[in-house]
Amino acid sequence: MADLTIKPQAGSGNKLIIQDQAGNARVTTSDAGIDIPAVTGNLTVAGQIIPSSPLSHRNMIINGGMQVAQRGTVTDSTSRYAGPDRYTSFIAAAGTWEHSQHDMTSAELNTTGFSNAYKMKCTVANASIGATGYAILGQRLEAQNLQHLKWGTASAKDMTLSFWVKSSKTGTHVIQLFHDESTGYNSIAYTIAVANTWEYKTMTFSGHPSIAINNDNGSGFRIYFWLDAGSNYKSGTLTNNTWHTTVANRAVGQVTLADTVNNEFYLTGVQLELGSNATPFEHRSYGEELARCQRYFYNIFHGTTSNLYFASHHHSGAGNVGWQVFNVPFPVPMRTLATLTHSMTNAKHAGSQQPGAGTDTWTYYVQNQGYSSVHGNGNASNLGGSGIDKASIGTYYMSPSNTNASHLVIGSGTTFTFSAEL
Repeated sequence: MADLTIKPQAGSGNKLIIQDQAGNARVTTSDAGIDIPAVTGNLTVAGQIIPSSPLSHRNMIINGGMQVAQRGTVTDSTSRYAGPDRYTSFIAAAGTWEHSQHDMTSAELNTTGFSNAYKMKCTVANASIGATGYAILGQRLEAQNLQHLKWGTASAKDMTLSFWVKSSKTGTHVIQLFHDESTGYNSIAYTIAVANTWEYKTMTFSGHPSIAINNDNGSGFRIYFWLDAGSNYKSGTLTNNTWHTTVANRAVGQVTLADTVNNEFYLTGVQLELGSNATPFEHRSYGEELARCQRYFYNIFHGTTSNLYFASHHHSGAGNVGWQVFNVPFPVPMRTLATLTHSMTNAKHAGSQQPGAGTDTWTYYVQNQGYSSVHGNGNASNLGGSGIDKASIGTYYMSPSNTNASHLVIGSGTTFTFSAEL
């Protein structure tokens, strides 16, 4: 059978309309082309559905729903990772801030669709932060995960950022991309219309046409949510969605959230995806989000209140002059060699008893004898080590005297973390 071609009479406004049995228009043509309305009933497709952008793994942001917070609440006046995982503050002469994971009320959940948010609260204000001061909340994105953006080529891809935000201040707020492979900035301003009220925002950033992102495990670029900015960063002119190298144009118009104690900034539902349109947030399971976060930071006591026992390998000798080595397996490979941070000291040795629940103490367990009262002549604070799939941890002169301890026991209130952050 030959093709059947039906064409409306030439002339502006003439259409071809195909109706269903009820008289409803199902296909409508126009001078410019064809518009197919949304399907309200069932749709069966015999061939393949080929989307123009990915249906899964769209979101380049890790922990966009703020589900994972291995570090807990931290208050500081300097730049650091704190609060929900993968987000870091950049703070200089801009007061002191509390970083925490905010649990949404039922009303907030109803509005946003999220159970958690990142909360930054000013606890010590600085009403005049000076020319070089700033307060920023941001995330660094790993470079090898960004190659599909084709930056540095004529086909550099646009990206759309969407998020829910609540701020104590109305007015202009600024979001900025910071290219980590060079000095390059791209800022877009958005407006908070009502103070202390959740608002949904979207914006599209152009890809960088001339500077590529290295294909490695370093930082490709950062996303900055500005909270406050000194004159060095906002005395110029803001041209939305334009790549530039002028520091004074980075945060023009940004409101001052560091000027008053108890000013707050909340953020959740952060999604960065390919293309010029925002799609519904890609909700990932808690387990999947946790695993992504643990590539960069691992808290061995996250999600547990139980003491941990590590099988130990050691040499003991008279005068407590042995050495201690044990392995800590990682749940996922770390981005790079992870750095151990811990709070163990000799003074925190629990002696011949098990560390109490939730305490920052430790001891040895000796097979068939119980807990050891001896910690050795060495300094437990010197315990160190690193790794990618696991960490081999050890130090000299830290073991029971003339005793074969089978395990090192660490109380669940101890700080014992590994960081491979960008």
